[in-house]
Amino acid sequence: MSADIAAEGMESLASFLALVKDTIEAQTDLRMSKAVIDHATTTKRPLLDKTFSIDYQTRNTGLYRETDMLRLAEDLTVHMVFQIRPSEQFVTLKAASRAEESVMRALQEQIALGGTRCVYTGTRRTKSANLEYLLVDLVHEVEHDWYSQPLSPST
Repeated sequence: MSADIAAEGMESLASFLALVKDTIEAQTDLRMSKAVIDHATTTKRPLLDKTFSIDYQTRNTGLYRETDMLRLAEDLTVHMVFQIRPSEQFVTLKAASRAEESVMRALQEQIALGGTRCVYTGTRRTKSANLEYLLVDLVHEVEHDWYSQPLSPST
């Protein structure tokens, strides 16, 4: 997956998600979590330090380009987990802040190309119920073209 997709427009929502995942993993030391990360920490598996998951909601902007393209908007949330070490809480907060900035920069530089718009809209930080993890949500709004042509099997 490359930035060429972002520059030329998204072929599918699956290619959009793959681009976001690949961008975060290439530009940071975070890795995709095998489990969904949520603030209620109801995940059955234990959470791992420096992992992320992606959540998105899609809506039609009502805008169209040419005859075969629809303009979509994604509310993209990157959920991140950082394990809080009791004797090094400040170190954890600094590492989490650096990771936040890295993800924001990566999405701005790699996703927001060509006809794609990526705007940071906010961050939510909470601690897990057991105070063992810092949970960070980075929220972006991404607007991009989506082709209404048949999908290729590779996307």
